[in-house]
Amino acid sequence: MSMLKKHKYGWYEHISPNKYNPHIWIVNEENVTIGDNCWIGAFVVLDGSGGMLKIGKEVSIACGAHIYTHSTAWLHVSEGKKQKVTRKVTIGDYAVIGANAVVVMANIGHHSIVQACSVVLKDVPPHVLVAGNPAKVVKKIA
Repeated sequence: MSMLKKHKYGWYEHISPNKYNPHIWIVNEENVTIGDNCWIGAFVVLDGSGGMLKIGKEVSIACGAHIYTHSTAWLHVSEGKKQKVTRKVTIGDYAVIGANAVVVMANIGHHSIVQACSVVLKDVPPHVLVAGNPAKVVKKIA
């Protein structure tokens, strides 16, 4: 039997009583800051290994989403001749990252939505919905 829990935007069955889901992976936790009242689903990866990852307040990150601050692709294919690429990443207040979305060294503007299964490779402005691979602005939202 499930129990509904009160959230400021309504009643939900899926909000866990803990601050963050126990099944998330935070890499280099000292480089990751998470704002107040965020919801983070199971099997999320939050990567601070490439630099600071700042997640604003009231952000919702659905199950299976990955947010990366680094890429080692060029390091590997160049046999170590090129360096790991890193970037500070910010997820703005009230943003939503959909299930299984991947954000690679890109900032997400406040009040924006990243559609489920999207791959974000470039910064997302505030108040937009992005979708696809690579993610593109689908529409502006209020």
